[in-house]
Amino acid sequence: MKVDPRSFKGLSRFLAPSAGGPVADRALAEKLITPEQLQECIEEQDRTGRPLDEILVGKGIVKEEEVTRLRHPEIPSEVTKAAADPAKVVGHYVVVSLVGSGGMAEVWKAWDRSLGRWVAIKFLKADVGHPTQRIEREGRMAGQLSHPGIISIFERGRHGDRAYLVMPYVDGSPPRLPLPPREAARLTLEVAQALDYAHRMGVLHRDVKPANILVDAGGRAVLADF
Repeated sequence: MKVDPRSFKGLSRFLAPSAGGPVADRALAEKLITPEQLQECIEEQDRTGRPLDEILVGKGIVKEEEVTRLRHPEIPSEVTKAAADPAKVVGHYVVVSLVGSGGMAEVWKAWDRSLGRWVAIKFLKADVGHPTQRIEREGRMAGQLSHPGIISIFERGRHGDRAYLVMPYVDGSPPRLPLPPREAARLTLEVAQALDYAHRMGVLHRDVKPANILVDAGGRAVLADF
């Protein structure tokens, strides 16, 4: 059997002990590191097999005491309160608050108890036709992509009769229109760069509109809803 060595790209960061994936995720969410710094450290990990958190400390990007704190995050009080309601527990996720609702789906802010981080869970509404097929299609398309301007997919599944997707939680909202010309040009460029990457990967968005663009706390445009 012939194995394509490209299939093992990045495998070291999943197999290395104390690889630090959750630590890196939390550091990124708290803006202690930038996506570019994380990518640089991941590339070094692929070359050396060293744990990612060790590389972050060694480069002086994150302090050792911060790594210790990130390894054992405190559970937010709203999570503890929500977890007392069995209806708000979806596997190892605790659904906390509604972020937004559209014609086909609802998006909820949720806590990932296994990795100690905030995520977003997108539930298709019960009256949407062929929900499993729709979730599978979106999960397959967005799951192929890894770009700072595109919301990735962590997981898909079903809870009762509702299909869902789990994604990174983006602390942001669609752009408030009208935008100043310079700001509109900057956001358009960022969205165009994300779309160009998706097209090169063979994925079409099919529903690009302001409601499917989130501007995060740092002002960066992120494309959602593939």
